[in-house]
Amino acid sequence: ALRELANCAQRDREFARAQKYADEARALIGQSNELTWKIELARLANIEGSTASRMFQNELSRTRYAEAEKLWKALQPDNVEQIAWALEGLSHTDRIEGNIAAAKAKLNEVLALDERYQNRGEMDRIHTHHQLATLNYLDGRFAEANPVLRQACDALLARLDVSHADTHIPCFNAAYSSIRLGAWDDAKTRIETLDTATAYRDGADRPVEQLRALYALYLGQSEEAEKRFRTVIESFRLLENTPGSARSILRFQRYEAEASLRSGKTAFACESLRRIERAFFAAGGEANTDTGSVRILLAICALRQNDSTTAKTLIASATKTFSSLRGEHHPFTLAAYAYRELCEPSAARTAIITRLREEMLWQSGAQQLIEIMELGEKPSDLTKTPVVL
Repeated sequence: ALRELANCAQRDREFARAQKYADEARALIGQSNELTWKIELARLANIEGSTASRMFQNELSRTRYAEAEKLWKALQPDNVEQIAWALEGLSHTDRIEGNIAAAKAKLNEVLALDERYQNRGEMDRIHTHHQLATLNYLDGRFAEANPVLRQACDALLARLDVSHADTHIPCFNAAYSSIRLGAWDDAKTRIETLDTATAYRDGADRPVEQLRALYALYLGQSEEAEKRFRTVIESFRLLENTPGSARSILRFQRYEAEASLRSGKTAFACESLRRIERAFFAAGGEANTDTGSVRILLAICALRQNDSTTAKTLIASATKTFSSLRGEHHPFTLAAYAYRELCEPSAARTAIITRLREEMLWQSGAQQLIEIMELGEKPSDLTKTPVVL
């Protein structure tokens, strides 16, 4: 009973109460080696992992999920539902820590268990495929992720309808990945579908507004994007002040500044970006993608001031961050290489231009950046350097 009360409380976002029930349940189980109690502990550990994760207690979450995985594999190796819960939880902790490869490996293990035992429900399998595709798009592999995300969204819409909470994140991710591929019609259709769900349209963090802002940003409607990002930021400020909400505010402020930079408000945008970069650096240091993305934008600020020396330093840092954390395939790594060419032309320029044309031409500003690079030398005036990320 205590275990189920803990589960209900964490689903209701009453995390302190969930922890209280879980602690009481764990105390009752004690050190018993009886099979019934071990199974109870295995169930409890998954619930504790979920609770800790939602409270941003990543280390505790990892400990509890690892405990659950070990117990279930020893006690009931064919209980794919519970093992998948633990592995997907561990994958989430890896994702939070930026270890995308480890996160993917755990989800692939779940899919292998599905193939072996084939006793898990279809909705659970859809959820796992969606999580793996989400990791691919977080890894910058949008072309690989998009078909799976679309399929997951469509399958959930058919079974649960757009008003069901379980459809929202998969359909959000499908829409965003379509935006990142320039599949404007598909993205627009998915945004409009989500807009029919009251909870999603008017939710506390304004998810539909987020998508409309991102759609406008990459399509080149910069002032429209600025306005929508400000609405999103204000919505987050009304939420409880947590590490998650604070990080979200910074990220959307970065997007707002990027929109300002795209629309030519260079001085305003660059002042904001310098403040945001300091905050990201204080929170995560140099080796994190938030700091890296802001430094690419700050490099554009420096280029627009014809300050190639500062731009080169910023680009070197961003290139190191993205190539090491995400790899050569990531669009931000490619963007960093392109801006480096504006500072100091190299033999790699032709290959970079080819990749920009193949992978980024959908984005507003990409053609202009290619034309500057095709001059074949360091431009004398970079005050109109476009933004491509």
